[in-house]
Amino acid sequence: MFTKSLFWCGVAAALVALAACRSADYPPESGNFIIGTVTYRESITLPPDAVLEVQLLHVAPRDAPVEVLSTVTISPITQVPLFFKLGYDPGQILPDQTYALRARITSGSRLRFINTRAARVLTFGYPAERNLVLDMVTDH
Repeated sequence: MFTKSLFWCGVAAALVALAACRSADYPPESGNFIIGTVTYRESITLPPDAVLEVQLLHVAPRDAPVEVLSTVTISPITQVPLFFKLGYDPGQILPDQTYALRARITSGSRLRFINTRAARVLTFGYPAERNLVLDMVTDH
């Protein structure tokens, strides 16, 4: 009897610990995520202060500004591929609209890498999983 009670106490403690680990970046009630990887072609090591930011964008018609719907920031990052899990509110997604991911790696205030190709997601048959290849930003 004591062993059974101890077991259930352990299960309850584990569930509480899991609930506490949820990040505010991922809406826990929705379960809606975009997942994927970020990489780049260059064979270089990232600086210790490098940060990856992935954003879900509502790509509006021509004259309207792009709207950021969700952001996840990951640091520290050391080597690619970098994995991300970006939560979003499905109530913001309209089936006749276009959505895309923007990813960038910064170091301090310096932009190091960014995606330059459209990475559409969620509507018009585009998936909720993307593998992004970033391009190095060169100083001129």
